[in-house]
Amino acid sequence: MQDAWLSSDAAVVGSYAGIDSTLGSLYHVVDVNEVWMGRAARGQLLFKAPRGLEVKPGNEVLLMLWDRLHSVTDSFLENSQRLYGQNVWERIGPDSLASYLLPFAKYAFPFDRGKMKLRGTDVYGDEYSRKELHGALL
Repeated sequence: MQDAWLSSDAAVVGSYAGIDSTLGSLYHVVDVNEVWMGRAARGQLLFKAPRGLEVKPGNEVLLMLWDRLHSVTDSFLENSQRLYGQNVWERIGPDSLASYLLPFAKYAFPFDRGKMKLRGTDVYGDEYSRKELHGALL
């Protein structure tokens, strides 16, 4: 999670609304309740998730989003080129509809009743409230 935080341009907490039915499977919507980092605003946020999400609509989620690609690694770009071919920039690049990108499905961290369970050195993991998690990331 720390790596996702450090590489992201925006971190938001909100209710995942699912795939945008008018734009297709590449575009997703979250109703943002809190902005932990970056310039995102509260309210409905449209973003691209070319690799999908492992979160169900209605779940509260922490999203680590990118709004530009200038600092991505060569391996991310090479892997994206292999996955999407000639359509790579349409798939991963910001556009006039969605200025944010969820680069990896794992950058969507679901909460369970306001808490998140993270695995560390302990096999049982550690549980954090939103406030505790936000403080730890800051």
